[in-house]
Amino acid sequence: MILSFLTFDGRVRDHDAGRGVEGISYSAHPSAGEVVARIAAEVAARPGLRALAVVHRYGELGVGQTALAVAVSADHRGPAFEAVRDIVEEIKRRLPVWKRQFFDDGSAEWSNIA
Repeated sequence: MILSFLTFDGRVRDHDAGRGVEGISYSAHPSAGEVVARIAAEVAARPGLRALAVVHRYGELGVGQTALAVAVSADHRGPAFEAVRDIVEEIKRRLPVWKRQFFDDGSAEWSNIA
């Protein structure tokens, strides 16, 4: 049996909205781990999925470092692609994290602040 195995490696970019980025720092609510686990469990319950893993890092990250990693194994590629996409989108939508970007001009900016 051939299985599909897909990954997503969301890395810190060296630019954002035309500005150079030196690095970022993620701060997370104490419930962040539970939110990631809930999202993973929701997607893992889908038929045809064999296994999945999700990691979102916190703290200071440099350009090129992985911030969000997702891996999915499934019976077929369609459900695997859907699962990876849905996990990434749900993490972006529901995870209580705040990002502070450090720009190459010495300034910094918070995002995901309500």
